[in-house]
Amino acid sequence: LVRKMLNFAVDHDWIEANPAARITKPTREFSRERVLTDEEIGQLWRVLEHFPTTAQRPAPGRKAAKGGKDDPLCPVSPALAALIKVRLLTGQRGGELVRMKWADVDLAAGWWTIPGADTKNGEPHRVPLVERAKGIVQSQRTDDEAQEFVFVGHGASLRDRAKKAPAAIAKALDLDFRGHDLRRTAATRMAAAGVPRDHIAKVLNHVEGGARATRVYDRHSYDAEKRMALEAWDRALTAVLEPKAARTAVVSIRRRK
Repeated sequence: LVRKMLNFAVDHDWIEANPAARITKPTREFSRERVLTDEEIGQLWRVLEHFPTTAQRPAPGRKAAKGGKDDPLCPVSPALAALIKVRLLTGQRGGELVRMKWADVDLAAGWWTIPGADTKNGEPHRVPLVERAKGIVQSQRTDDEAQEFVFVGHGASLRDRAKKAPAAIAKALDLDFRGHDLRRTAATRMAAAGVPRDHIAKVLNHVEGGARATRVYDRHSYDAEKRMALEAWDRALTAVLEPKAARTAVVSIRRRK
């Protein structure tokens, strides 16, 4: 952290050299491997839909109601709850969801195009929106014709609250949970559904390895592959959230006499 701060100072000509340039990290860094289980996904989805009633809303000077231990109330706003749901459904980064604009969303066709200015690798990224995601996004429409961003309350305040939302939910559910775990869970569930790893990488908008020339000349959009990947994940999520519906969806074929 100190090294990065001093590099910033060098870049702005505030200092001539970085005295921390050769300092190494004190310990080895480990990638987080947390993936939510079926039960945890169900708990998360339930709390994201369990908002306080009018009677449960806090009066001035009083603490907000928390609900029961096994069925806590959602500790974040409906807009943030919707954002977290779409984050799980699409596997995209939280910062990209916060900046989602109506101008970049085509609900009729089911696509969200993230401008290169808003992506980590600087490349525009097309994200398929399955029916469940489309419904959640559509629910964020307001009567304000000037509404630019999908999730109401965009700005420093919403970005700050969006970063803190996973911690609030983790506390309410007593779970080891972080926002990036949603992205990892979506990717893992797509893999479990048989989606090829390179197609998952396209959904996540990861920078590809391999020969640079291949990446330059391969201009295939992978739109169909990305949609099939997220539809496979949506079916798996439905099986988790609605296990009875998933079982009764099996059609019995009678033997023809």
